[in-house]
Amino acid sequence: MPMHFPYLKAARVKLQERKNACIRANYQSGTQYIKFFLDFLRNDPVIKTIAFELSRLADQKFSDTGSLVDEENRRLRLPATETDCAAFYLRALDVLADPSDPFPHFHSVFGKGSNRIQDGFDDFLEQVLNPLCSYIDERIDDGDLLLYTLSRYQRECDWFEAGTLRDLVEGAESRKLEEQMDKHLRAWLFREGIDFPFSKPRSPSGEADVVVWQGETPLPIEVKVFDGENRDAGHVKQGLWQAHRYAADYSQPFGYLVVFNTSPFLLSFEGSIAQEGPPCVPVGDRSVFAITINVGTNRPSASKEKPVETKVISAPTP
Repeated sequence: MPMHFPYLKAARVKLQERKNACIRANYQSGTQYIKFFLDFLRNDPVIKTIAFELSRLADQKFSDTGSLVDEENRRLRLPATETDCAAFYLRALDVLADPSDPFPHFHSVFGKGSNRIQDGFDDFLEQVLNPLCSYIDERIDDGDLLLYTLSRYQRECDWFEAGTLRDLVEGAESRKLEEQMDKHLRAWLFREGIDFPFSKPRSPSGEADVVVWQGETPLPIEVKVFDGENRDAGHVKQGLWQAHRYAADYSQPFGYLVVFNTSPFLLSFEGSIAQEGPPCVPVGDRSVFAITINVGTNRPSASKEKPVETKVISAPTP
């Protein structure tokens, strides 16, 4: 499906280009191109969050290179789940790229019976590189779809729901304001076809405000209110960290923070890697998308409004 946000689309394009460079290489230069590919995975601002999770899983489950191959049947010993397979593929690429750690029984497993080294290398890429790239591509696509949904919510609130949200803000008790905003968001998600926008399911790090299911993928959303007073920049900064923690709990590379700005100020997020669209803030080993819903007082038209102060939200540091 087409991507909605340029920085996510760019990550997919670069992923495809790096994969194609490996495929075009001959076996003599192929390991060097695989090293370039692995460096790209672990340094791209969007993809490194996925690669980090897979690397951690690979270290836990596939540290023994002998476990990668079923020598008797001359095939890879693939695990049962899709994510484990992706971690397995990443580990296999690391092994092939490291001359000090030879890939076990390489010529028995790859090459489809051919004795040509190039055939073995090409078969390895087909069995390992291609499915890994497909997995990463799908994970980027998952993030794009929810981000697009939340961005549509942002626009609808700005254009059509501003009065409704202001009434909610004025009518709610201060301590229950975030609960009311959370309820409004979940109701909108349900109308958009997300059947079970769960509220506050427990996970090891606590309770994410909303968890939506995209197919079989759980995507947690943290909700915060910024009023410029009691709920200040530190409160939103804490929301970035919570979104990071919940993303880790659900093994997702991206976290999502929705901020309802009831103050007269504008918000900006320090360290965002996004040139267009919602801010994308690197937090620890994840990236958190921050969507701001401005529900402050009625603003005058652009031609009559004086410049508005911007409050900068700094990224939390582990």
